[in-house]
Formats: sequence, structure tokens, C-alpha cells
Amino acid sequence: MLTLDRKQQPLALCERRRFEPPFLAGILFAALALVPLGASAPFTPMRVLGLSALLAAALGLGLLGRPRTRRRPLPSRTPGPRERYVGLVLEGAALPPTYRAVLVLADGTRRPVLERDEPAGVLEDAALLARELGVAITAGWGLDERTLATLTHPHEHAGPRWRSDGAFRFDSPPLAGQRNAAWTTLWASAFVLVATIAMSDTARARVTPGLLSITLPTLSVLLVLVVWLWLLGLRGELELDATGVTRRTHWFRVALGPARRVEMPVVAAAFVAPEGAEVGHLVVSDGVKLVAFPLRGGTQQLARLRDALARERTNRAAE
Repeated sequence: MLTLDRKQQPLALCERRRFEPPFLAGILFAALALVPLGASAPFTPMRVLGLSALLAAALGLGLLGRPRTRRRPLPSRTPGPRERYVGLVLEGAALPPTYRAVLVLADGTRRPVLERDEPAGVLEDAALLARELGVAITAGWGLDERTLATLTHPHEHAGPRWRSDGAFRFDSPPLAGQRNAAWTTLWASAFVLVATIAMSDTARARVTPGLLSITLPTLSVLLVLVVWLWLLGLRGELELDATGVTRRTHWFRVALGPARRVEMPVVAAAFVAPEGAEVGHLVVSDGVKLVAFPLRGGTQQLARLRDALARERTNRAAE
């Protein structure tokens, strides 16, 4: 994750890295190092050497995959002739959901300078970084230039408040890639079931399967099916009106906890998503800050919202 560290003077870029796969491998090596300790054989030099090697590998992999935070200086405000800045471009990836701001140089070089798993922070940081570097932001994520200007410069392009007669309700998936994960889990349970039956039929001619041999695969299938059912029924709903945003989570029709309400005077709102992504975010502005909520694209409610915002802009221009 690449963010703008506003507390640093002068401003700096902050790179935060989360746990990575080598850290998990380090845990496995540490667990392997505990196995020789349970043996009753004496500690020979070879056993001590093997134990030391496992512990060293565990420590090295743990350090390699641990979370890190480091600060980078901002690109120079007065670049050389070969490093002249063209602008900031909004890019991203569908899975995992990633939103980026890429600094484009005159020679075609592209440098990612901002990156998050939600777009609101990227837009806020990009607006400040663009002013610092004296460049423009190129629209992306499905935004047009006018909507981008409304979100990044609300005082110049938006009125005091967005007016709407009713609320808009959207499908807000609690997990990214939830549908794909649900169907992958279903196929996994089917594979375990078919493989168990096939191996049982092969071995039945020689041995009689015991109760444990039948129980363990059955429990595995049931656990995977429970995960599939949880993913299949997990739903989220987002409600947007002129005074704020309400988000609800439920499993089929059973509510999971109370509704979460964010009170804010809505000045502008827009749906954004990386290219090719089915699920994006609804970015809402109150004229001061931006807030993002996960949202599924391609719905009639989004078309209604775009029409309402277009009418609002027309009314403001007439006023």
C-alpha cells in the first residue's frame, strides 16, 4: 500500500506492506523445528545442526514476510528534462481490488506513487500530490473528467448539498470475489466427495473401510459445504440518501448485527471500479472528505443515481 504521509514535512510517500506468504512458510519451518525436540534420541551434533538450520530458515522467512513500513521522498518538483511529468493516471486491478495513481513521465516511464484497496484515500492523496507536482489527474476507474473534478475539488465544482427526493439501494458485497470463492468452494467439496468414493471402491476389494476412514472425508465435505453456504448467503446492502449512507449485512434474510450509519451531507457520489472489475466502490463526498463503500456495478439503481446527479448539476448551473 502506497499512501501520502501528510504528517511528514516535507510531504513523503509511505509504503506499508502487510504479511506476505514467506511469513507463513516461516511458521511452518518453526513448527518443523519443534518435531526433533519430542524425540527420545540424544542430541547429536547433526541433530543440533538440523535444528539450527530449521530455526534459521524460520527466522529468515519470517523477517522476509513480516509487515514493513518505509517512507520515500516525493518526486522532485523540478525534474530534469528527461523526467518531465505528464500527469497522474488512475489505474487499478480487479482482484484483489487495487486502486493506483501512476505518475507518467515524458519519456513514457510510469511510476506507481499511490496504491490502496479503496479509492477514496487514493483520490484525496492524488489531489494533494497533483497540486504539489503541478500536474493534472487523468480520469480512470470509469470516471469522466467532470465527475473526477467534482470529487477532487468539491469547493470549486459542487454546490453546498446534493438534494434527492428518495434513497438509493445497492448491492454491497461484504467480500471481494465472493461469488467466485463460493463456486470454487462448491467444486472443492464435490472433488473431495468424488475422490473419497473412488478411493473407497478401489480399496474395498482388499480391506473393509473403517468408521474413521468414512467419518473424516464426510466431515471434510460437510465443512467445505458449510463455507460454501456461508459465502452463498452472505449479502450486503447500501442505502444512500441526501443525509448519509447506511450499510446492512445479512445472511440470506437474517440480519448480522445492527445497521451502520454514516451521517454526512452528500455533495457528490460516483461509482468507480478498476477496468474489468464487477465489484467496485461508491465514492461519496461531503465537500471536505471522501468515503468509499464496496458496490456491485451494472445495476439499474446506479443508472438512476447517475441521472439524479446529472439533473442536480443542471439545476446548479441554472441557479
